[in-house]
Amino acid sequence: MFDSELLDHRHGSLNANYLKKIENVLQYALDEHARTLAVRVDLRLSPSWVRDDTLTCHPNLQADLLSRFVCSVKAKIRHYRKMLLKEGKKAHACTPRYFWVKESDSAESPHYHLVMFFNKDLFRGLGRFDSEENNLASMIRQAWLSALDLKGYDEYQPLVHFPKNGVYILDRSAPDFVNNFNHLVFRLSYLAKENTKVYSPNERSMGASQK
Repeated sequence: MFDSELLDHRHGSLNANYLKKIENVLQYALDEHARTLAVRVDLRLSPSWVRDDTLTCHPNLQADLLSRFVCSVKAKIRHYRKMLLKEGKKAHACTPRYFWVKESDSAESPHYHLVMFFNKDLFRGLGRFDSEENNLASMIRQAWLSALDLKGYDEYQPLVHFPKNGVYILDRSAPDFVNNFNHLVFRLSYLAKENTKVYSPNERSMGASQK
């Protein structure tokens, strides 16, 4: 388990099971990719889908929403690697990994906090947010729209939010590895806070890569 001194205790108690899941996924990522890119992502639902009856679109909000999102991200990365190979470029293997939690409070509709892990040798970063190029940020945005069955409704792309300073590089051979690792653990412990969590016997409140 993470050293308690590395954790963010400012938001109250932390869910020990969630912390262990985060630790496991982080270790899986580093075991496969010695240079790992970690990205914090927030996935939102439009308040109108939750509160209003008059929709201009018909999002798919079934219970496997996050599973569909992850599958879409993986498919887009496979396609991206195939494109690189066709262009004669290096296409490093990449196993995307993730940890997500569902939250809700009085100010917002239900939303999801995630961390995703990628091979740093394939993706140097998210890319330009204002670009329609085939970069990691656009893959994640399009994957969320795909999971919602909203391909073509680009006005909903802002439902994917990349928090400030939310990209971390973990390089096992770099002198700043431990420092970067500790900063990431502190950042991710926020995802394990008990406050605003949605616990339900009928709906998942957390998901994580299993290996």
